[in-house]
Amino acid sequence: MNVFQMVFGIVFVVMFFTFFTTYVKHRYPLRNGKREDGEMDETAKEQMELIRQLEERVQVLEKIVTDGNYDLKRQIDELDTGT
Repeated sequence: MNVFQMVFGIVFVVMFFTFFTTYVKHRYPLRNGKREDGEMDETAKEQMELIRQLEERVQVLEKIVTDGNYDLKRQIDELDTGT
């Protein structure tokens, strides 16, 4: 391999990665729910709100299930229904 082929190869690789990174930035403009200018996309805001609501619901369910009276209530309900 001579010097010109090596220089051409290096230039080609650098141009390819420059093109690839530019393509990815334009194709997928959001990174972690934020645009490159720092503002959140509307769909990202909606998804974050939904996640927050779901986390609250899971916390409430965890409190109910880990409550000592929950098991007793379940056993009483099973006796009432005959299951």
